[in-house]
Amino acid sequence: VYLECQMFLRGGSVSNNPDQSSALYVFRSTGNFGASWNFPARPVAERNDVIGTGATLLDKPLMTVDNARGSQFQDRVYVTWTDFASDGSAYIFEAHSSDYGEHFSAPVVVSNDSALCGNTFGVPTPHGNCNENQYSQPFTGSDGALYVVWSNFNNVVTGSDNRNQILLAKSTDGGVSFGAP
Repeated sequence: VYLECQMFLRGGSVSNNPDQSSALYVFRSTGNFGASWNFPARPVAERNDVIGTGATLLDKPLMTVDNARGSQFQDRVYVTWTDFASDGSAYIFEAHSSDYGEHFSAPVVVSNDSALCGNTFGVPTPHGNCNENQYSQPFTGSDGALYVVWSNFNNVVTGSDNRNQILLAKSTDGGVSFGAP
């Protein structure tokens, strides 16, 4: 059993502690169906904001595990989330573990660049034009491919139509890289 969770502090607006740090952690349980955990939480991603600048927030994490027998990435744990950065961008990132949640890879950008993202709202694009995203949901195929679907808000708006678009990116190398959305 795996448990992925988000931890964050609210800062000075709601407490006397200015800390606005945020992080994503994974716990693992084996042998007793989740009744106890094998180790303390393992970090997937952490952002230190002890002085409370509000510069970034790791938010809306979801997790999946490749459970396809015979997949070259069988048992790999994947976590995706939105990184709300101080520059106003909100990219989807992914990290993965190939050792049952003991260690996680460096974060990889999922929501990179696409012709579908024609409106950047004047926000910086350090990882591509798809810079306003939320609600990622990872899942794996029977062939071991990792898919991530999410809401993107960079569509070209015409008239009063201000709907978001749903994008999908695929990784065939175990979450090391992603194709264009």
